[in-house]
Amino acid sequence: MRHAVRAATTMFFVILPGCIFGGNGSNHPPVIESLSADPVSVEPGGVVTLIVQASDRDGDRLRYLWEATCGNFPDGSQASSVAWQAPRCTCVCTLTAEVSDGKDEARRQIAIQVRESGNEEAEYSYQVVNRYPHDPDAYTQGLVFSNGCLYEGTGLRGESSLRRVDLETGAVLQKWDLPRPYFGEGITLLDDRIIQLTLHSHVGFIYDRETFDSLGVFSYPRDGWGLTHDGSRLITSDGNPALYFLDPETYEDLGEISVYSDDDSVLRLNELEYIDGEVFANVWLTDRIACINPETGRVTAWIDLRGLLTPEETVPAGGVLNGIAWDAENERLFVTGKYWPWVFEIELIMINDPR
Repeated sequence: MRHAVRAATTMFFVILPGCIFGGNGSNHPPVIESLSADPVSVEPGGVVTLIVQASDRDGDRLRYLWEATCGNFPDGSQASSVAWQAPRCTCVCTLTAEVSDGKDEARRQIAIQVRESGNEEAEYSYQVVNRYPHDPDAYTQGLVFSNGCLYEGTGLRGESSLRRVDLETGAVLQKWDLPRPYFGEGITLLDDRIIQLTLHSHVGFIYDRETFDSLGVFSYPRDGWGLTHDGSRLITSDGNPALYFLDPETYEDLGEISVYSDDDSVLRLNELEYIDGEVFANVWLTDRIACINPETGRVTAWIDLRGLLTPEETVPAGGVLNGIAWDAENERLFVTGKYWPWVFEIELIMINDPR
């Protein structure tokens, strides 16, 4: 009888091929690390190469499936790299990559503009209306205007901060310093919150707008560069030729769109500001701002800001143009740069209208 009881309580473990479970038997879903398109815009009937890079913590074999709102996949849609052919019309097509481990899946979208060739970009210069003092030690990463003050996010490890600044005097009225490991990046104001990204940490900070008290943190799957919002979506950049959209309540990915100009895709999109339906983006290491249609990714205009600082107003290495703020009530546009001694209020002057 004792032998029968032992036999009845003997346990057998079966390990299925390709499946490694955590200590609690749970499965970890796959993670999409990147989704790219080359080129990022195409003429009707053109071909785009799509590549999705993904990983699985459990070591499961990954399966791929692509979907498109238009166009087709001539060679099939079940690989990590596929060719997609655009339709014979101008439109915006949304392509979805789905990665599955057989139990869970991850999805990410990218929008491709199908357009006719031709110059469609306006060009602007500027006129300085006013200039206001700015902390020359501030490594400006994000800039927002509200209720007569500038809200500024600064960068560099050990020097990153969030600030409320008096526009007229440049005095720092309120300041919170980020912990040393974090490199502060773009900021935006949304309702009663201030949201701030960090560079490589994949961590964003949420603050009370009035007190700067912490309201929590959130994670996102890429580097943080610029940040703005259109009222219903957070809009971010990471240096690649794309804008990314996040849910403003859950901070989950809502998709992305490729950014392109007449010449090519547009890299190094940095500080962002949403103005009258378009995203204004500093192009890092240049004196230009790209004005982008956030629904198509098309650059509609370029703003040339060369000459804002005089030759005598030298700034340390890295002191490039970076910082855009919009006073919607009075329709005033402000710009500055890293280590710049001034915030400039400017008016735009059109020098070329393609229409």
